[in-house]
Amino acid sequence: MDPSITLVFSDADVVKQVPPRGDIFFKEFSYSRDESDLIDQVVKVIVTKLSRVSAVDLTGFVGVGRRIQQIESLLSLSPQDDRVCFVGVWGMGGIGKTTLVDLVFHRLSSQFKASCFLANIREASGTGEGLYDLRNKLLRNLLGDRSIQTPTIDFFVKAKLCRTKVLVVLDDVNDSSQLEFLAGSKVPFGPGSRIIITTRDLQQLRLMKVLREEDDHDIEIYKVEELNDDEAQQLFVLNAPKDIFSAPASSEFVRRAVDYAAGIPLALKLWRSLFHRRLWNEMKMSLDEKLKSVYRVSYNVLEKNEREIFLDITCFYKGEDIGFVKNQLDACGLSADCGIEVLVDMSLVTIKDNRLWVHDVIQEMGWEIVREQCPEEPGRRTRLCTSEDICHVLGQNTGIATVQSISLRVDSSSTDVNMTPQAFVNIYLCWPEYPFKSLPSKFSPSFLVELHMRDSKLQSVWSEGQNPRNLKKIDLSYSKELVDISCLPRSLVSIYLRRCINLVEVPNLSHCSNMVSIDLNGCEKLVEVPLYLECLHKLTYLNLGNCWRLRSVPEIPSNMEFLDLGGTRISKLPSSVWSLERLVELNLDQCSWIYSLPNKTWRLNSLTHLDLGQSSITRLPPSIECLSQTVSIRLQHCHNLESISPCIWKLKCLKELDLRCCTDFQDFPEILEPMECLEILLLSESRVKELDPSIENLVGLKTLWVYDCKHLVSVPSSIYKLKLLQNLRLSGCCKLKELPPPLVVLCSSISYLNLSNCELFDNRLWLYPFSVTMSCLGNQIPEWFRYQKEGSSINIKLPLMHPSETNFSDLALCAVIKMTEYFILGTPLECAFNLKSLNGETSQFFLTITEGEKWDTWLNSVHVVVCYKPQLSSLFHNAAEVTLEFRLQESKSPIDAVDRLYQGRLDVIRCGVCILYGEGQDAVKILGINSGVGESVLE
Repeated sequence: MDPSITLVFSDADVVKQVPPRGDIFFKEFSYSRDESDLIDQVVKVIVTKLSRVSAVDLTGFVGVGRRIQQIESLLSLSPQDDRVCFVGVWGMGGIGKTTLVDLVFHRLSSQFKASCFLANIREASGTGEGLYDLRNKLLRNLLGDRSIQTPTIDFFVKAKLCRTKVLVVLDDVNDSSQLEFLAGSKVPFGPGSRIIITTRDLQQLRLMKVLREEDDHDIEIYKVEELNDDEAQQLFVLNAPKDIFSAPASSEFVRRAVDYAAGIPLALKLWRSLFHRRLWNEMKMSLDEKLKSVYRVSYNVLEKNEREIFLDITCFYKGEDIGFVKNQLDACGLSADCGIEVLVDMSLVTIKDNRLWVHDVIQEMGWEIVREQCPEEPGRRTRLCTSEDICHVLGQNTGIATVQSISLRVDSSSTDVNMTPQAFVNIYLCWPEYPFKSLPSKFSPSFLVELHMRDSKLQSVWSEGQNPRNLKKIDLSYSKELVDISCLPRSLVSIYLRRCINLVEVPNLSHCSNMVSIDLNGCEKLVEVPLYLECLHKLTYLNLGNCWRLRSVPEIPSNMEFLDLGGTRISKLPSSVWSLERLVELNLDQCSWIYSLPNKTWRLNSLTHLDLGQSSITRLPPSIECLSQTVSIRLQHCHNLESISPCIWKLKCLKELDLRCCTDFQDFPEILEPMECLEILLLSESRVKELDPSIENLVGLKTLWVYDCKHLVSVPSSIYKLKLLQNLRLSGCCKLKELPPPLVVLCSSISYLNLSNCELFDNRLWLYPFSVTMSCLGNQIPEWFRYQKEGSSINIKLPLMHPSETNFSDLALCAVIKMTEYFILGTPLECAFNLKSLNGETSQFFLTITEGEKWDTWLNSVHVVVCYKPQLSSLFHNAAEVTLEFRLQESKSPIDAVDRLYQGRLDVIRCGVCILYGEGQDAVKILGINSGVGESVLE
């Protein structure tokens, strides 16, 4: 008998764990069975097992190995895990969800007593008996009973199903009712069962989480990412017709095809099938039609709000900043936040670098939907975004009743647009980077409601003959040449002139009694604010920040909610400021001429955010106890600040207190009563010598930064009583010689501990279960780092078993580094992990070791850095080896020529890795940075 096939006989009717490396275990049979019957059963099982194993053929697939591993990891396949687990596989149409799940299904089905793959649920649930037929099919497959045909699940079916460990795939789900009917609380799967769901709509998986939150069922979500460039090119080339590469411009064709497909496997496969020496445009048109039919399904299920937002994004806002888009959509009466969230969930829209993006084909589908509103007459469509359609409608005035939005990007090659005055009634005009010095003399703004011309070349807006009598909102921010904005109407509600750096006086708004918002931030030439300001009783938003010539302001209207005076030369605030009962945010950042605050009763009953950073105040007075709703107080870089009143601990809503770089602050007040809300306390680079033992009263504290406190000599043992503390930074505290013993009792909530550049020579660190980074002077790696190597990189072999099947727990890292030239920037030190599996697949990820040290303190000295991050091993699934490279993190933005002069060179002299073994508390290892530091043993 083949030694890789093992027969197991016992009285228990259970399924054994499938062992590694393809060994096959069989369902156990009772000794009491007839021998011939037993042999027949064994033969059937062998055939079934072998057919399942051979069915998993990855030939012709690219990039699926890593994705399959990620899905299987979420499934938690440990034999001891008897939970019923759900994994939702989510992604746009054509991304490969069904293909991936099908491969996972065939790989894993032999580990379950029964399995079923229900395909095309969205389509099947809408025909005949729909969901009833699907559920009956599911039960028949799982229980092996072809007679099941019932609208309900009876007691006997439930009794059998709840004892059966099953693997179920529910493919292409588009409604939570389908999930509830097929896998809800009335369908009791047995212990250890795994349910995989594929969907285009993330919201359905969220609803499923809500439905099952009271059950002992875990629901994980996996997003299928697009193929990267290398994977996309491999997939395209893999089975492409040979004549593709015989064409003279074959490489250019492949590049364009891969680029246009944007990592979508379906698009790449369709490209291959379309190539029959047709022209590019012909193939592109054919591909677009096939893809649009896929994506149209997602559009058709949207509600009205989401449809309107989708069409606006495809016509006007692709590539735009998401904040800007939300403001525009909200102004049009749409619910932007929830609408965009739904579109992202449906994979119709993505957010990259805080901008909205859609695939070219999806954008063209949106344009087509708009054209379908009236193919013959553009004026009967809701949106116009081509110059031809806009010229037609505005020239002939055919779109007054229907057209909602117009977007025209003007350049030197644009056609002249001839407009009739009647074409604009109640219009909203948005023209960023308007290229002219003024509006056309013949332009009539009588029906203009909103004017948005940010970054324009305007010097003046209109003359007395042009009467914008209906104008409510005007935004000319960043129009650097603007010097005059007169003739503003009484109807005006909001005016935004941010960074209009040549504006010398505030526009006359004395007659604008309905004014709500004024933004003059960064108008550098303003020297005064007119007295009429206090008469604008409806004003709630006033931003005068960074008007650095401004020395005073008049009394502030009582309805003010937001007031920014930061970066001005104001030395004394008007008394009305301290009585603004509706004020929510007060910004006095960089008000270096303010030396004191009034010690009288403040009536700021609604204030949530107070920013006094970089002011010249010497103390925070007891009057702050009136700030009953304040959430955040920022005092960073207040170099004259010496103390704060103990009354600050009476602020029961306070969540953040920022005292960073308060270089004269040394008396940290005693905390007389528990503070449950304070989560963030930042004291770094202050003169604090010690933390008061009463710090234990900050029971809600999660983040404590005391780094670079050069005078700090001790930390009280009461810090260990902070049960919610997660992030503790003590790096650069050069006088801190020890921590109170034992550090091992520090609460397990800690996720990051930084002790870099502290001279903790006699301390040891308990590295489990939180992250820790530590450094000290030295040039040797501790001896317990088994793997060591000269230079900045090292390669090690990893345990071949999956972490769940071995006692491999994690890695600890070490590097000996030297900064050989001055380095002023706080660039983090990182480690690049280059993984390689047994089948040759590679992947990479990066780990930040230090959070941006001030390397000038390390100049021409050698340091040993030790780093431990828990759960690193979860990223090593199926990796056979890893190469680690220590280096400074690459900047994500260009560095100008001046900064380049200050960049130094970081030399990694040697590096090391320690593999930690064990499970749970057995993985704990006490690591001392000086323990065993001596002669290093190199590989």
